[in-house]
Amino acid sequence: MRIVLLGPPGAGKGTQASRIAARFELPHVATGEIFRSNVADGTALGQVAQEYLDSGELVPDEIVIAMVLERLAEPDCARGFVLDGFPRSGPQARALDKQLTELGTPLDAVINLEVTEQELIHRLAGRGRDDDNEQTVRNRLAVFTRTTAPLLDYYIEHGLLFNIPAAGPVDEVTEYILSAPANASLLATGRHPAPEGAAVSSVRIVLLGPPGAGKGTQAARIAERFAVPHVATGEIFKVNVAQETTLGQVALEYLDSGELVPDEIVIAMVLERLAEPDCARGFVLDGFPRSGSQARALDKRLSELGMPLDAVINLELTEQDLMRRLAQRGRAAGNPAVIQTWLEIFTRTTEPLLDYYDERGMLFNVPASGEVDEVTDRILQATIEVTHRPHGNLWAGLLANGSRTRRPEEGATAS
Repeated sequence: MRIVLLGPPGAGKGTQASRIAARFELPHVATGEIFRSNVADGTALGQVAQEYLDSGELVPDEIVIAMVLERLAEPDCARGFVLDGFPRSGPQARALDKQLTELGTPLDAVINLEVTEQELIHRLAGRGRDDDNEQTVRNRLAVFTRTTAPLLDYYIEHGLLFNIPAAGPVDEVTEYILSAPANASLLATGRHPAPEGAAVSSVRIVLLGPPGAGKGTQAARIAERFAVPHVATGEIFKVNVAQETTLGQVALEYLDSGELVPDEIVIAMVLERLAEPDCARGFVLDGFPRSGSQARALDKRLSELGMPLDAVINLELTEQDLMRRLAQRGRAAGNPAVIQTWLEIFTRTTEPLLDYYDERGMLFNVPASGEVDEVTDRILQATIEVTHRPHGNLWAGLLANGSRTRRPEEGATAS
């Protein structure tokens, strides 16, 4: 098994490479260590590299490539390796591929650890080093993104790149890496985004929850995390009415007459929005569906478009927490009696909807108490678990027979 780990500074490549290497009893080939060893041991390559360093020049690609390829040709790498810190450019990637092809030991996977810019700044600035101030970190990440984009594109074209969310706990990230080759949905299929971009190729999520559960806040965060639109049905409704679309005019007639807008109008507005181009690779839907009829209409339309839902996340809060949150809004709705009535109506109307999605194995109940960041992490974990369901332990298969990971066209399918 031959793996390359990529990712920006602060993504945790060294930690994860050591863990994966230990898990499969493979050498962790850290290119920084190779370089230091060659210089310290005074090897021929080390001496040449030292001359460049002493003259204040960058060590040429050719020297770095030669050091790494020399290391990978050693006996302990014959059955595999986890390579960390190399390649860092297109020429290095091509040289690596050429050498491994000649050895009859091509790469199995390239794991790209993705962390948002905000999280990376937090991690690096937390080191307390002089060169880790926020502006320096931003500059470093900008350089990384610019220089690495062609490298990621190279591995996308070769069907080897898997994008892994690396913002969570260390153990969680390790498990995502271990599941990568078994999950076709992790296989990158287009131009790689900036570090703050999406971790998966597509994701279609519905967020449910009572008033005060934080659906709007969390939907916006999850949408940003996966670089898909946040489709807020209240906003759709307002836009249709303000722009006087056909649906908006019909809805306004009902509102002017003091009547509720029928399901059919709301459904039509939402389905029209989901058919727009920016929703083609996914969305986070907030405020819809609110009934079984709406859910069935949504499923039917998404099936027709060939883009079924991945998950329905239900934000759960205790009645006590909901009372406290709604009361803090300082509105008339903060009255305990009003809140109680509101929640009773919500529970009565939503239970059949939750049952509908539960029967289809799509419902994930997520505790919505605690800090906003904590809730976001819980939703991300649930989302990634359901959109990246394994299709058998291909890591075990690789260990057992040394076969290459199958590409989607060879039979691996996304959940």
